[in-house]
Amino acid sequence: MSSRRLPVPPEHREFEILIDGEALPRSHAAMAVVTSSRVNKIATAELWFADGDAASSEFTLSSSEYFLPGKTIQIRAGTANQQHDIFHGIVVSQALKIREQAPPQLHVVCKHDAVRMSLQEHDAAYFDQTDSDIMATLAQSHQVQADVASTEVTHEQMAQWRSCDWDFLLHRALANGLLVFTKGAQLLVQKPETAASVMTLQFGATVLAFDAEIDARDALDASQTLAWDAAQQQTQQRDGADTGLSEAGNLNISDLAEALAREPLQLSHTRLSETEAQQWADAARKFSHLDKIQGRLKCHGVATVHAGDWITLSGFGERFSGEVLVTGVNQEYDATNGWRTQLQFGGVLASVQQIWLQQRQSSSLPLVPNTLGLQVGVVTDNEDPSGEHRVRVHLPLMVQDSDGLWARVATLDAGDDRGFFFRPEIGDEVVVGFFEQDARYPVLLGMLHSSAKAAPLSASNDNHEKQYKSRSGLTWTVNEEKKSMHLATPAGQEVLLSDDDKGITLKDQHGNRIVLNQDGIVIESATALQLKTGTTLAVDAGSSLGLKAAADLKLEGTAGAELSSTAITTVKGSMLQLN
Repeated sequence: MSSRRLPVPPEHREFEILIDGEALPRSHAAMAVVTSSRVNKIATAELWFADGDAASSEFTLSSSEYFLPGKTIQIRAGTANQQHDIFHGIVVSQALKIREQAPPQLHVVCKHDAVRMSLQEHDAAYFDQTDSDIMATLAQSHQVQADVASTEVTHEQMAQWRSCDWDFLLHRALANGLLVFTKGAQLLVQKPETAASVMTLQFGATVLAFDAEIDARDALDASQTLAWDAAQQQTQQRDGADTGLSEAGNLNISDLAEALAREPLQLSHTRLSETEAQQWADAARKFSHLDKIQGRLKCHGVATVHAGDWITLSGFGERFSGEVLVTGVNQEYDATNGWRTQLQFGGVLASVQQIWLQQRQSSSLPLVPNTLGLQVGVVTDNEDPSGEHRVRVHLPLMVQDSDGLWARVATLDAGDDRGFFFRPEIGDEVVVGFFEQDARYPVLLGMLHSSAKAAPLSASNDNHEKQYKSRSGLTWTVNEEKKSMHLATPAGQEVLLSDDDKGITLKDQHGNRIVLNQDGIVIESATALQLKTGTTLAVDAGSSLGLKAAADLKLEGTAGAELSSTAITTVKGSMLQLN
């Protein structure tokens, strides 16, 4: 077909509205129709009808069942013999508008079926699934026909927290470098790749109005992602690959970026796999390339061009002619101007940044809707199959029907073969935060007591006592008032270091005790006391030494024995026996 002619001559263009598959009677012809389909947006249609009679106070169309919310609506355009869908969705609202010096109107608003995905926030967890699997599941759960491009990475865990399914799908699509479009009843999640042009629009022939610009400030020819690799303990960097997209005009985006010495766009995240990091960098670079030329044009009505198609701009000079991706289509009809079509190109990165920045609360752009604040968790598993020393935590306020997410553990000290190793018990209540506010990457910040899981000590305002008590009853107690530390086992083995008692006490469950204080050292045994050495045992008393036995006292030397004194030596007994 000649680029100087559109597929349908203006005089043969027609609109048809179908409700639940049945054509709306011509007696209810629309005064105006506007449909809008844009990248990463839910398609919308608005219709205006004359409705209402002041004399009878009847509003025939509004009172009918044609435009009840939930009704399926299909808008077709073309010739009487060949029509194409320009909108497919459901009625979401109707309104009466009565103005001075104007007939009353019925205003009907319709949305693509995907609007169901945007109405309610959800929490969910997905395990061992790809993003394409997750996105397809989200669409299917709302009875939305979806065509989702395949993605590479299988996620060990993916979490959705307090976000509607539409927002979650958008974030995961964009993270994989995919764009979201609607076409008829379908939801398309596809890679923006150069494809055959579906139509050529010629200046001076088929174009009624045209606005386009090239702005070097928006030109981005390089992007990179930075992510922390916990296993390697280092930052990994991935640079955006060549996009492979055709460029309209004769100005390369690299030249535009160089003109203003534009530095690479840098994106960062606490933790991403190599493939995810690469996809994110590739996506940012590709979205920017699609925005090199941004603008819109108006032509007589065409129904064969959809958002996501490629068209050829012809006759707009060396700077602006060439193939561009259609990122938005507006169909406009009214009785005065007839049918007009507006096509948008560019604006991809702007729409992406709008989605990302709505969630932005940190230094990086979110790959999933943000998980704000802290969460209560219950520990379900301490044995991390990946060997990363994580703990599995069930998050009852996020995902109720799951064993939970694997979370890293923040502790007092951690390093190579050193640090504090204290893990919670299965069933313990814990508090959980999230790296980069990304629910996929939780971190266990601490454990919680409650009336159901009481502390081992009762709290007091003086707060003298602090204690660690293990599951089996091992305790370590600090008393600030007595300036003491007490270490004990459940059976009664104890060590007490006390400034209040000015000493150290060691005792066991059998009644044996050693006391060290200002009076000296006391060793008490409930039964026997034995002192053994491998060589020599020396006892040196500063003044006197007394040995006393309630029954027998025996001193024996196998090789010899000597009793001597530099002064008087006294040996007494009722009887002395010398050899």
